[in-house]
Amino acid sequence: MKAVELVEDPSGPVVRYFVDHEESIVFAGHTYLPLHMIWDNHRTSQSMPIDAATVTVSNIAKLAGQYIKSIDVTDNEVTLRLLHLDLLSQTTGHWARKGTVLGVSGNAASVTFTVGRRLGRNVLPRKVYTSREFPALSNEVARIFQ
Repeated sequence: MKAVELVEDPSGPVVRYFVDHEESIVFAGHTYLPLHMIWDNHRTSQSMPIDAATVTVSNIAKLAGQYIKSIDVTDNEVTLRLLHLDLLSQTTGHWARKGTVLGVSGNAASVTFTVGRRLGRNVLPRKVYTSREFPALSNEVARIFQ
């Protein structure tokens, strides 16, 4: 199941939990509310650039549109998770990626959140590995690790 943890108010912090499932679930002590969503363009890479992913939710009931009009979540932290329904009692071993809400757009049918990482904004590379140090690396692509 696709699950999203969205920091709604960083000063609190107030976190909202959503899952692409027909019913609410409980994972790691938090109740995830059902919300149909589509994930697109989500990739991970050790080289740059890292494309932003999109999370699209339905706006048929106009709830998502009202939400983004009342609360600006741009630049707030978001965690995308893949959970297995039969393994919810395990808090580790699930795929998870942290990012930032880079932008929001919407229309009458859907609302799309663009999620990615802002490199250079308090997230600086710690070490650049070159082929001189590690000959197995390609000369064309530098590897950056935090």
